[in-house]
Amino acid sequence: MCRQADENDTGEGGNVDGHFEVLKSIALRESVDFFSDKITDSERKLKKFEDYFKVIEEIKEENIQLNAEVSKLSSKVNSLEQNSRSKHVDSQDVP
Repeated sequence: MCRQADENDTGEGGNVDGHFEVLKSIALRESVDFFSDKITDSERKLKKFEDYFKVIEEIKEENIQLNAEVSKLSSKVNSLEQNSRSKHVDSQDVP
């Protein structure tokens, strides 16, 4: 016995296509949500790195200032030591 196609067969085929479209839509939404979460996470990490770089720049500036101060103080100490030596009286062999 051969079964003849009737109107229900066409309706079911359309129904399957409709379900497939819904599944595609759900999969697309999940993909968009997944990538949206990844982008948000990446933006947070980028902000963190920007904050780190800002702190590093501040530390570099402070380091430059401190190195200049150390150089200035070293120069001052050398000058004071030289001045002290030039005024130092050697009193060896004095009765």
